[in-house]
Amino acid sequence: TLRGMLNNDLKATADAVLSLVKDGATDGVQIDPTLFSEYHVRSVPALVVFCDRGYDIIRGNLRVKQALEKVATAGDCRQVAGEILQQNKR
Repeated sequence: TLRGMLNNDLKATADAVLSLVKDGATDGVQIDPTLFSEYHVRSVPALVVFCDRGYDIIRGNLRVKQALEKVATAGDCRQVAGEILQQNKR
């Protein structure tokens, strides 16, 4: 989910998103403002991993893989984060 622009620059934001998609770090980008309210996201960057037990939010300037590794280690949704990491190893 994308909210706002990187460094208030549309080109930099588009380049960053394209880089994530090309690197396989994400299957795509979802822009849905209702999710920001639902998960109480007030600042970006933020990665939300949700599961039956709730959700985890990792904030800060990290690569997606690093954020997922943090959730996989200590988050409530560690199983989901671990599965995403395993899928991206293929």
